[in-house]
Formats: sequence, structure tokens, C-alpha cells
Amino acid sequence: METKPKLLTKYATSQEQQRVPKHKHCPVCGTPIEITKEFCSDKCRTEHKRYSRGKVRNMVLITAGVLAIYVLILLFWK
Repeated sequence: METKPKLLTKYATSQEQQRVPKHKHCPVCGTPIEITKEFCSDKCRTEHKRYSRGKVRNMVLITAGVLAIYVLILLFWK
């Protein structure tokens, strides 16, 4: 009797899901962590804070630049 090869899918069967304990992943490095934790280490926590601050700073600078260009266009448009 010939057995069919197991097809690889991105969806796990219910039997396979039972083998993996409930967890989530660190948003910075992707390491599996407990559900109650937000990050896997203090290093990842500080890296996330640094990244978030830079992202906010960039949005503020872009918004200020667009506003400045808009004001200049309004002032010098004839």
C-alpha cells in the first residue's frame, strides 16, 4: 500500500496546533515569548522605543515641511 506524501501548507491541522503551546512573538526580533510578555528582553524593548521615537520625529518633520511649503505657496502666489 502506497502512502501519499504530506502536503506542505501554511495552515496547521488541529492535531499539530495542540503540540505548540500558546505564545506570541517579540515585535522586534520575532522570538517566541509568553503571552503575558510584550518583549523578549530589555534590549528589544529599548530598540522598539528608539525606533518609535524616530518614526514620530520623522512624521513631525514631514508635516512641518509640507505646512511650510503650503504657507510659502500661499504667500508668494500671485
